[in-house]
Order: sequence, then structure tokens, then C-alpha cells
Amino acid sequence: MDLFPSGEFPEGEIQQYKDDNLWRITSEEKRALERLAKPMYNSVRQAAEVHRQVQKYMKSILKPGMLMTDLCETLENTVPTVISKNGVQAGIAFPTGCSLNC
Repeated sequence: MDLFPSGEFPEGEIQQYKDDNLWRITSEEKRALERLAKPMYNSVRQAAEVHRQVQKYMKSILKPGMLMTDLCETLENTVPTVISKNGVQAGIAFPTGCSLNC
């Protein structure tokens, strides 16, 4: 993704453990396991960033009276544009689900 050329995605808000779970911070073994999970966390953050960008774009183009098929096609075509750097390897960040509430 062009916004994060280093491949490191923003962490967002991190909550500290407290009370009975404080050992997760103080345990050397837990800290080592946490370091091993960093690549997986970065992949999840990338998916979240794709979702955020696509959602922001879709909100900007939504208009009353738009056809649902046009909306879905635009959404389906926007995801590959956002993940173009990794192409098929990155896959689809989320499937299109669509319902009309009358």
C-alpha cells in the first residue's frame, strides 16, 4: 500500500493488561511470544487499513437513490485498487455483503 511503503502499519490503541492478567506483561516468555506474533499482527493491521480506506471512499460516494448493484460493483472494484501492491497474494480484505432495509 502506497501510504505505508515500509510495510509497517499503525498500531492503533493498545490497552495494557491489569490486575490478574498483569503477568502477561511481566513474563519474559509471554513477551517473547508477543514478539513472535508481530508479523501476524502487521498482517491484521494491513487488512484493517484496507477496510478503513475502502469504507472511507465508499462513504464519500454514497448517494440516495444509487443502485445496489452499482454500489456493490464499485466496492468490489475498489478493494483491488487499494491492495494493488500485493495483488492476488493479498486477496480480498472482506467480502461484499449487501441488504436493503425498507
